[in-house]
Amino acid sequence: MKALNPNLEGKPFGGRVPAISKTESDIIILSEDIVLSSQDLNDLIKFAYPDLSMYSDPKYFVERRILAPTNEYVNSIKTIIMNQFPAGEAFEYLSADTVEEADDQTRVSLLFNC
Repeated sequence: MKALNPNLEGKPFGGRVPAISKTESDIIILSEDIVLSSQDLNDLIKFAYPDLSMYSDPKYFVERRILAPTNEYVNSIKTIIMNQFPAGEAFEYLSADTVEEADDQTRVSLLFNC
């Protein structure tokens, strides 16, 4: 898809999100080098990460990714990949998306003046 506006030349789909429908004009043909015909998750992982022995190089993972439609697929892919790493001490990192109520409400101002 060629961008109509030269300023949008480097952006995917010319800076626009394509409409998804069943009309022929909305079909995007993928190049052969990014198409994987297998439906097996192990084949997908080998396609995206051909050499998992490079796991100690952070750049190896930054340069690759697998997009998944649901967290169920994400967890399946993560489990398969993690089982391929050498056994060692496991660490679990937790995060939260809420603010804990504090006794001293003046520590953090929740209002911002712009």
